[in-house]
Amino acid sequence: MSIQRAPRGLYGQEDTLVASESRTMDPIHIPHEWADSGLLTFEEFCELIRTLQRTVRDWRQRGVGPRWARFNGCGRLYITVAEARRFLRSATPTRLEERGR
Repeated sequence: MSIQRAPRGLYGQEDTLVASESRTMDPIHIPHEWADSGLLTFEEFCELIRTLQRTVRDWRQRGVGPRWARFNGCGRLYITVAEARRFLRSATPTRLEERGR
């Protein structure tokens, strides 16, 4: 593993050290045994897709990403397992995946 300097950030942050060792990520997977009518909370969905809550909130404000529901118009946000599967299927592959790597 070699160590190299990361480029300076947009706002002039100090350089950080980055390991250039390539790592593979496990794909996001929704278990087949989960019923499509099952519900996931906002927090569970964020954890499942390994994305920060503030990022998913931003998607929601911009009208992108999955469709959310609230019971009785208030309280926690929920998503069905079927909607989570639809969202993940519609996700665009990364450039490396497009190249077949």
